[in-house]
Amino acid sequence: MSCRLDILYAISGCKTVEALRDTSHVRNHSSGEWLAMVNNAMLVTNTVITDRLSLEFRSWVTRMRTPAPLVEAIRLYQASAPVEVKRYFELQDDGSFSSDTIMLEAHKAV
Repeated sequence: MSCRLDILYAISGCKTVEALRDTSHVRNHSSGEWLAMVNNAMLVTNTVITDRLSLEFRSWVTRMRTPAPLVEAIRLYQASAPVEVKRYFELQDDGSFSSDTIMLEAHKAV
């Protein structure tokens, strides 16, 4: 993935949206960071599955009991996102979106 401005916006924007939704949120790890952590723990990766997860906005903010002013801030932030970011996250009119996921299966090296 290239370091284009829209991708940098997507990364920082994702962090901003997560922090607004859950004020205890620190950060998300990239797929590369997860793989490095597994490797640094001397584990051998058996399986790596990447996918996309569709998130329905209303239930996503309700799960964390996000206060209404912060929900509105998320919606305003989503509305201001560049079209490339909206496309990447499959942003819907109701705020629902898709996010990248990774599932790793690993074992101890022998």
